[in-house]
Amino acid sequence: MSFSIADFEKLARNAGPDRSAALLRACAELYASEDKHTERERRLFQSIVYDLFGTCGSDGKRVLADLVAAHPETPKPVLRLLYREPIDIARQVILRSPQLDELEMLRIANLGGAHLQTLAERPDLPLLALQAIVMADDLGAIGALIGNRSVSLEPVPFEKLLQAVTRNHRLGDQLALRPDIAGERLVEIFLDLGRAGRERVVAAVEHKLLGASVGRKPIPVTTKVSGNGHYPLYKAIYSRDRELLLSLLAQEFDLRRTLVERILDDATGEPIAVLLKASGIPTDRAIAAFSDIIPTLAQSSDKVRSLTRFFDRLSVKAALYLIDQWRISDQPAMRVPPHLVSPVHKLAAAESQRRLKAQVTQPTGDADNDRGKSPKKVDAA
Repeated sequence: MSFSIADFEKLARNAGPDRSAALLRACAELYASEDKHTERERRLFQSIVYDLFGTCGSDGKRVLADLVAAHPETPKPVLRLLYREPIDIARQVILRSPQLDELEMLRIANLGGAHLQTLAERPDLPLLALQAIVMADDLGAIGALIGNRSVSLEPVPFEKLLQAVTRNHRLGDQLALRPDIAGERLVEIFLDLGRAGRERVVAAVEHKLLGASVGRKPIPVTTKVSGNGHYPLYKAIYSRDRELLLSLLAQEFDLRRTLVERILDDATGEPIAVLLKASGIPTDRAIAAFSDIIPTLAQSSDKVRSLTRFFDRLSVKAALYLIDQWRISDQPAMRVPPHLVSPVHKLAAAESQRRLKAQVTQPTGDADNDRGKSPKKVDAA
């Protein structure tokens, strides 16, 4: 690495406040002009940066970061100085430096905030960095990671992703539209998705059911329409008797009232379309029902047509499958984070699972457990 002595003497004589920044820039430009350096040159450059970094100001640090961020031989101590600075200086290093290994990325992840979110945008994240980003429980960082199509989310703890997109339609749709995420894995957060995400989930479920129908392993669908006729349901819908409708749907599909309430409150209507399809209501009656259940839909004919197309494309079997999965994922014991479950709740959850298992097996004969009654049978499709 050669230096222009005259240029450096001129910079050194400058007593102005920008002398450190000018010297640092000159050294960085010289260093960045060559791809390969000797060990002595690397140490010299590192020493110069250490001497001038504290007095070069934010602009000088920003210029240094721009010049050396992508260089293949920038000393790691220099990179550490830069990525610990505010994000407008650190960003180039975090995104572009080929020198950042897993250990350096974990150090950046520990900085949190904007540094963690910027790291999530990096195109070559190793497994440990991916897991650190997800486990940090930073919604902004997880959102950036979901939007980063350069990395695969397959090795990421999927439950953490599901927790992040809960009640966040934008993030949910981004997750649902990723090619490395199977649509059927998102069934339990169907209500947290926007229209695009919901349509992809339904398409994935239909594809899965189609595979089952041509000789693959059958997919269990346990819900059965009661066959009591649609009159009570029509009456509740057209009279806009929300309480009656809520009770009928909760009873018909064995869903908790809180879940049915959320379905009825959904503004775009796909969840209620699923319930109506599973009830066997024909399309013409369903169209009329949409506006009675969701009055705001009547203000937009485009939304009604879009929901009608969704209803027509949805098969009864897919609707029943979706409802089964909602029922399973809505069990209270399954919705509580594991670290918050008390021993009492764990015992209650275990008892709930035991009883659920007993419903699809023969009676145990244990009077304390069976209370003299045979367990209910679950119909299989």
